[in-house]
This record gives sequence, structure tokens and C-alpha cells, in this order.
Amino acid sequence: TDGTWVVNPPYIASLLEAVGKKLIKSVSNKNNNLTIFSIMPYWSDMKIIANMRKKAKYSKVLERDKHFYETPTGKKVISKFESIVFVFDNYDDDKDYSTAFDTMLT
Repeated sequence: TDGTWVVNPPYIASLLEAVGKKLIKSVSNKNNNLTIFSIMPYWSDMKIIANMRKKAKYSKVLERDKHFYETPTGKKVISKFESIVFVFDNYDDDKDYSTAFDTMLT
């Protein structure tokens, strides 16, 4: 499917594993134009997180207390844990995603 996805799965290990595999598989199809932005907890001992870091066009660990999440009502909640952000795409050229998540930083 062409387009841009934003993926923020529930922080449950089995779901993170399944979503990570799906994201990697989705961008391996070169017959579409796809960009995926995702954020997950940085559970560094999960193999899928390491694999996603290898496959992503961009990834960055966000330090605890230095980024925030927003509630559905727009309230900003400072994160008390590390998160990791990913950008996947299936374009041949390299895009600069280094500032894609800057608005989440405190």
C-alpha cells in the first residue's frame, strides 16, 4: 500500500515483536511508495528492536525525562522511560529524517 503510516503499538512485548516484523516486511516491497514512522519503548534486550535498528532508514533513542507523549486531550506527559523512534521507507534515495521527532523533545 502506498502512503505514510504512523505506528504506535501498545507496549506489550508480543505485539511489539509482531508489529516490528510487519514494518520490516512492508518496506521490503519495492512495488509501492511507503514511509513509516514509529515509536516504541526502548527495550534494548528485545531482538526485534535490534533488527529494526538495522533495517530502519533512521532510528534514535530518546532519553527518559527528555521527551514527552501527548494524551488524546493534548496534555503533554514527560516520559519516565527511554523510547526509540524509527523511520522506514522503501525509496532508493536517502532522505534526512534526523529532525522528524524533534517536536517530542522537552
